[in-house]
Amino acid sequence: MTVILDYTKDVTISAEGFSLKELFTDALHHMGEVLQPGYCEKATHYDSNMGIRLHAEDPTALLIDFLSEVLALTYSQKAIYCYAYFETLNDRELAATLYGKWFGKLENEIKSCTYHEARVRQEDNGRWQTPIIFEM
Repeated sequence: MTVILDYTKDVTISAEGFSLKELFTDALHHMGEVLQPGYCEKATHYDSNMGIRLHAEDPTALLIDFLSEVLALTYSQKAIYCYAYFETLNDRELAATLYGKWFGKLENEIKSCTYHEARVRQEDNGRWQTPIIFEM
């Protein structure tokens, strides 16, 4: 007999923007909304700032690596990162400072940001877009 004790659910968001910066910012915002709905909108100050540098082989890998790094920092620093100032951002690298607000308890926990179905692409109208699946 098989007994399922735990299960995972996935949450899919659609990140978009007219530039890579807007796309990455939108994805960061959506991740914060999944973790704690409305938390970043209420922020009047930031408690934590962290610098990150990443290199990847394409924009999709860079975005997923970015979100994964932010997620790891969220759990280690106990802060939801609401804003990123991008010093460098192109198809293969980014350097950014993240600004976050400490939290007591998360409403939802994200286990990982997956590569499944993610594909950063620029549409004919110039808008960048990709779905992102968070494993819960």
